[in-house]
Amino acid sequence: KVMHDFINIAAHELKSPITPILLATSLAQPKDGDKQVTLSKDAFDMIVSNARRLKRVAGDILDVARIESNFLDIHKQNFELNELLDSIVKEYAAQVKQDSSKKVEFLFSCNGPIEIDGDKDRIIQVVHNLVDNAVRFTNEGSVIIKAVKGASESHVVVSIKDSGTGIHPEIMPKLFSKFATKSEKGTGLGLYLARNIVEAHGGKIWAENNENGIGATFTFTVLIASKIPADQS
Repeated sequence: KVMHDFINIAAHELKSPITPILLATSLAQPKDGDKQVTLSKDAFDMIVSNARRLKRVAGDILDVARIESNFLDIHKQNFELNELLDSIVKEYAAQVKQDSSKKVEFLFSCNGPIEIDGDKDRIIQVVHNLVDNAVRFTNEGSVIIKAVKGASESHVVVSIKDSGTGIHPEIMPKLFSKFATKSEKGTGLGLYLARNIVEAHGGKIWAENNENGIGATFTFTVLIASKIPADQS
């Protein structure tokens, strides 16, 4: 039954971005006699954002197969984390503006440049999956992304705090397992992938409902580049 439910959800997630892509392209279809295609910026942005979403969903499904086969590649390099987070925040803020059902403000907070040692594409994947999760369960309020150095300054702590529905008690014990979701949207793979990627970087990931009873906060750690021991570089 779990696999059957997953197939249905995965099929839905793969099909969902296709509808707005087809809609935007149909609006741009030239009329009889026209030789040029006219595409508004909103339609163009819709195509790009949904194509990226489709790519991420397909990538998540493939990565689960790689993890199950112990073949998840991690290619580390030094890069500036806060520039990456800032660009992701701007990307999601633009996407949410296109969704009339969402009234969500995106905020980003950091305490200066932080260079980390990691697989940039994989860290992007982790943040995307965590922010996707926050947006899915937040229709109104805010999503706050924060990056701060840990107490020992050997690692950075990244948190994604939302004002959504929070984590269901039934899901909490298995939150980072495959197919753990109470939502009809999403594949139930994002948090599982995030955990495996973070742990492959020597970091930790956890989640908790916010103390005020509104929403949840997901947090992960990753080593700062200059603090990596020689035998781990």
